[in-house]
Amino acid sequence: MNEQSSNNSAQVSTVPASKKSQARLRLDVFNFKHRKLSKKARQFQPEVRHFTYDIIEINRKIHESASLCKFRIDCFGAQVDKKHLIHPRQSQYFDDLLYHVENLVFRIQAYRDKLCLFINYALSVGFDENESGLFSKLLKNAIIKDDHMDTELKKFTKFPLKDLLERRKLMSHKRYFHTESYNPLFVPEVSPKDVGYKKAARLWTKNIVSEYSRSDLSVKRILEINKKIAEKTLAILNKKA
Repeated sequence: MNEQSSNNSAQVSTVPASKKSQARLRLDVFNFKHRKLSKKARQFQPEVRHFTYDIIEINRKIHESASLCKFRIDCFGAQVDKKHLIHPRQSQYFDDLLYHVENLVFRIQAYRDKLCLFINYALSVGFDENESGLFSKLLKNAIIKDDHMDTELKKFTKFPLKDLLERRKLMSHKRYFHTESYNPLFVPEVSPKDVGYKKAARLWTKNIVSEYSRSDLSVKRILEINKKIAEKTLAILNKKA
């Protein structure tokens, strides 16, 4: 797919399933031009694209790690000799999955911050670049509401993006305050001795599946947000042209 030459065009692709679609995506994500777009908005536009690409790639890695984790859990549930269990906790796969999930959370936070700065300058809302609590202030801003940008920003306050952003707080508490509320291995709150190893393995697998399902939906939401923000921004700028 060739990048369109029109200055007032916007394109968005879906989650890539192949190298060919990944290459296409680099032309499609939040990639639009308009002569009325301010210099500061142009500064943050590529940063929004950059974090979008990162999130898509991390989602792919989550799928890979989750598949390996599911394999280890299946082996755990199928073991006959319970006296000499090879427990999945000993596997590096879970560390990898945790790393990618945490990376996704931090990237989504960064993506939201850059998107807010882009909107702030594209619509000339007037907040400073270092304004604290910019996301909340934009949601309440009259310009944002009049231009219906708040509809897109509110997606960060709903599942799955809200869930992942709230997990960031749990991750921070786990690291700095050593709380046990954050489970790094996605283990279900059941004992194999109580429910049996096969059922425990099924419940554990369900937790793993929920991780990549949430990640998939997050990518879908972010691409939707990019598409809508681009379309609305272009419509607003065209009125000013």
